[in-house]
Amino acid sequence: MSHLSASDPHHAAIRAEMRQLRLNRRPSYPALVLGLVAAADAASVVLTLSGL
Repeated sequence: MSHLSASDPHHAAIRAEMRQLRLNRRPSYPALVLGLVAAADAASVVLTLSGL
């Protein structure tokens, strides 16, 4: 997402989690769902802080 900068700690955590999922040969569905929920939560926090 364009409003998330690479230096954002949430974004860095999400990128690390996605990289871990790609390294895993059989990524679990719950882990993927949690990753998506975390991404949505981080996006909502950024939008709230930016006043949108």
